[in-house]
Amino acid sequence: TDHLGERLAATLAAPFEVEPGVLVSCGGSVGVATTEDCGYDANALLATADARMYEVKRTRQELRR
Repeated sequence: TDHLGERLAATLAAPFEVEPGVLVSCGGSVGVATTEDCGYDANALLATADARMYEVKRTRQELRR
């Protein structure tokens, strides 16, 4: 799962054609959590994924400096 978030973000960033000759791309931050991390508790999974997403955002901002 270490690279799952990176693969999802790369897929989001890939340009796609919305109409002939018009390419669009988007970006996002992805946080991934699995049941191996927090069991089957939905709230724990969401909280862990959310925390990891913000960790990615912080790291990305630090790299830009």
